[in-house]
Amino acid sequence: MIAWALAAWAAPPEATLPDHGEHVDVFAIEGHGHGFGGLGIVVHDGPTMVLEALTPAGPSLFTVRVEDGQTTIDALDEGLADFLRRLPFDRDLAALYLVDGTERLSLLGWTIVPKSDGWVIKGPKGRARVRRDGEARVLRDRLRGYTLTVRPQEQP
Repeated sequence: MIAWALAAWAAPPEATLPDHGEHVDVFAIEGHGHGFGGLGIVVHDGPTMVLEALTPAGPSLFTVRVEDGQTTIDALDEGLADFLRRLPFDRDLAALYLVDGTERLSLLGWTIVPKSDGWVIKGPKGRARVRRDGEARVLRDRLRGYTLTVRPQEQP
């Protein structure tokens, strides 16, 4: 009985996703000597996450939908769509919007390791480091050579 209780206590907590949420952030993606940014609206409802990226002028730049382990991308430009298809949005959106980094968790196959200023994600789609910089969160994927920064939109 005591061994069972100790084993249950020592097991990592089961990952839970918030049922729903909406975030409006300014984002920037930089990599391979190029960069772009805009306003990102992220909506998650259960296992579905949708990112709508808007240009500074307002039109939609691209849409990413992550659902049941599948990612679909629609973009204004096919070259941009090709670039975006190489990014693991299922990992990145979960890391930036569903994980608080205060505990070591398993979330959809990833291990989250807390650090003093953020967390490291290790798993099937590689490794990334997320750090806090004020209110911003900065995700860096060295293998793919890009950095994704999100920060809350300033209110007028």
